Amino acid sequence: MKSGKAVGPDDNPVEVWKCLGEAAVEFLTSLFNRVLE
Repeated sequence: MKSGKAVGPDDNPVEVWKCLGEAAVEFLTSLFNRVLE
């Protein structure tokens, strides 16, 4: 993902996702997978 691009429908800029770190990515992945089950 390139920085400085327009935000998506979630209104979160790419920089937010890049700053979250590995633990947050793992948590969100688990959360989204549970929602889809």
